[in-house]
Amino acid sequence: TGAPLPAWEPGAHIELELVGDGDVLLRQYSLCGDPAERGRWRIAVLREPAGRGGSAFIHDRLAVGDGIKVRALRNHFPFAPAPKCLFIAGGIGITPILPMLRRAQAAGLDWRLVYAARSHARMAFLDELAGYPDARVRLHADESDGPLDLPALLAGCDADTAVYSCGPVGLLDALERRHRADGGRPWALRIERFAGSAEAAA
Repeated sequence: TGAPLPAWEPGAHIELELVGDGDVLLRQYSLCGDPAERGRWRIAVLREPAGRGGSAFIHDRLAVGDGIKVRALRNHFPFAPAPKCLFIAGGIGITPILPMLRRAQAAGLDWRLVYAARSHARMAFLDELAGYPDARVRLHADESDGPLDLPALLAGCDADTAVYSCGPVGLLDALERRHRADGGRPWALRIERFAGSAEAAA
């Protein structure tokens, strides 16, 4: 209709209803654009050949101009600014983090991003991240840098620090284990899962 889209805050996601061949697929994707833009919502969809069909549908069957029904706008990963913010993104988990970076930068917070992936070629939005000060953004490629050293990364976290993370199950499970192990340290941990916990499924 051209009317402004509903307002949203960093961390929000939408649920798409994808219809084809009589089947309905419901898939959730984080909003990764600018909340100030009320004329469009931006998502990023990694094509997963071995996935459940949603990403393949979007990549292979949707065309410019096709209508898509959005069933929900929710936020289970809200950004609550803290004096110090550490963002840890794994792979496509950078998507909900991007609006948080904009908000943290605009608010003048002390923030850092560590963006990890198997290789630099699998990192998205590098052009946008290049717009931030080099001291704020660290790119970590497992192929060249080895496994991410979470204990060293978290060593400087204190009561003023909030850690936000989204990414693979293994990364998030490791962060939760470390948070429990650092029970004497009051740093806050907030995570967004694209899948269930491997520990819970075990």
